[in-house]
Amino acid sequence: MGSLFGVAITRMSAIKFGAALDEWGGEIVATDAGATTDYRRFYQRPTLLLIGSEGSGLSAGLVAKANVSVRIPMPGQTESLNVAAATALLLYEIKRPELK
Repeated sequence: MGSLFGVAITRMSAIKFGAALDEWGGEIVATDAGATTDYRRFYQRPTLLLIGSEGSGLSAGLVAKANVSVRIPMPGQTESLNVAAATALLLYEIKRPELK
């Protein structure tokens, strides 16, 4: 509770955000239901993770800025996970090498 107040948050325009992505020195990873790369992979450091909304995902422009697009395989007719659950899986996978 209250940890939100200990995290730096910045609000910026789409143009400024795109420029910041262009200057990022690490790996940019986008989530994309159409991606062929599984989320269970080795991630470069530092990693910037782009996650879209549950309904529409990321814009094509943001996916294009990424070095790699990943997907979480879904069984049966399941379309997507809750954004919080998907983010938790991805963040765990990104940090996993450090946990061994």
